[in-house]
Amino acid sequence: MPKHYRPPGKKKEGNAAKYITRSQAVKHLQVSLPLFRRLCILKGVFPREPKKKVKGNHHTYYHTKDIAFLQHEPLLEKFRNIRAYDKKVNKAKAKKNRDLAERLLTRRPNYTLDRLIRERYPKFTDALRDLDDCLTMVHLFASLPALESEKIQVKRIHNCRRLSHEWQAYICRTHKLRKTFISVKGIYYQAEVEGQKITWLTPHTLQQVLTDDVDFNVMLTFLEFYEGSEEGTTESSRKGFPWDTHSITNAESTTIRLLKYNLKTLLAFVNFRLYHSINVKYPPILDSRLEALAADLYALSRYFAANSSATVLGSQAVSSSGAEQIDITKDGTQPDESELRLAQLQHQLPSNEPGTLMHLVEDASCEDEDDEETRECKTLFKNKKFFLSREVR
Repeated sequence: MPKHYRPPGKKKEGNAAKYITRSQAVKHLQVSLPLFRRLCILKGVFPREPKKKVKGNHHTYYHTKDIAFLQHEPLLEKFRNIRAYDKKVNKAKAKKNRDLAERLLTRRPNYTLDRLIRERYPKFTDALRDLDDCLTMVHLFASLPALESEKIQVKRIHNCRRLSHEWQAYICRTHKLRKTFISVKGIYYQAEVEGQKITWLTPHTLQQVLTDDVDFNVMLTFLEFYEGSEEGTTESSRKGFPWDTHSITNAESTTIRLLKYNLKTLLAFVNFRLYHSINVKYPPILDSRLEALAADLYALSRYFAANSSATVLGSQAVSSSGAEQIDITKDGTQPDESELRLAQLQHQLPSNEPGTLMHLVEDASCEDEDDEETRECKTLFKNKKFFLSREVR
């Protein structure tokens, strides 16, 4: 009898039953290799290293249970429907039937990733624990140039910049930064958020050169889960915030707001939760003038200050029951009344109303040099130590 003979009807045992090769998994799921990679990235399925490789050392192995989960994934059926629609669109274009092609494109099926976020991260601390790669990837693409040949769109670059600036503004506002380190690769940051240490890398502000030996398709798939893409969002899924929303007011309206602004992704959900933890609504509505001048981070800092001032002003108004007013200064002027009033009005405006912008920042020449922000910046590096040395490679 041969050594590896298995009688008919007897099940496999050991590593032969626990693990399956990548080629067998692709054949079992009846998908292409790029689609299989995309499914594994979105679902969080990664290769395994069995103690005894039955098929040899030159194969990539996966858990059989993970492949079984992929087989029953609803996202797989969505990908098949999208592929079928793409075939219909290409067929209509080949026949030069533009009307049919446009109708098919408007009815193209879409999908959301919020269910996968709830599945992979049941608790908010789980999402914070896995945020290192997310922040590094988003900061990397925020500094890359747009390139149509690699499917790196301008819209995604701007979205990465916005998400990274929102994260940086929260860290600056709450003073969560603990360590920094400058190296040849870039600048390492470490922050502590809700007891979790988060470390990410930001590239230097230099012109980035895209090399040919990098597979951007895999990186864009990771970025789709972290940042989102145009095809991965739809208004049909309104299942809500992935983590507990009992402490957040107007959870249903904020869910619609996230859908409207294309924010049903991991980093957007994390920013949403962190912003609401400090009583600041998300997404922020910034001054268009500062955005045009590429001063997004400064605009976010002003947005934080305006929201905090509006909160303090509202609490004072409630305590006084509307009987007391703000005291006027000695010269008869109110330097901050207009900003506080605008911030309070902005706090009351519906967040999903288009065109609601904040105009809180005056010209630089009109600003007082001894304002609160300037005083804080004067003591920013007080009692701090900086160690500068040559990096050993």
